[in-house]
Amino acid sequence: MATAELPAAIKNDLAMVARCIAGAEDIVTIRTMMENTGFQNIKLVPKDNSKEILTNWSPEKKIDNYVTSFIIEGSK
Repeated sequence: MATAELPAAIKNDLAMVARCIAGAEDIVTIRTMMENTGFQNIKLVPKDNSKEILTNWSPEKKIDNYVTSFIIEGSK
């Protein structure tokens, strides 16, 4: 999930597209989409090991400054 505006260098990087980083949506958009489709009790919780995972994927791009892995829950 995007936590900051993604720079063009990440948005246009095919490796980042393949890793679902380049198209990451922000937390407000994700919550709104879930609410609009009828989800309730929505929980968006950052994963504890997110920084470690993202740093290993692409240390030179510092993608952990722009995205974070979340656990997303909701009920219908």
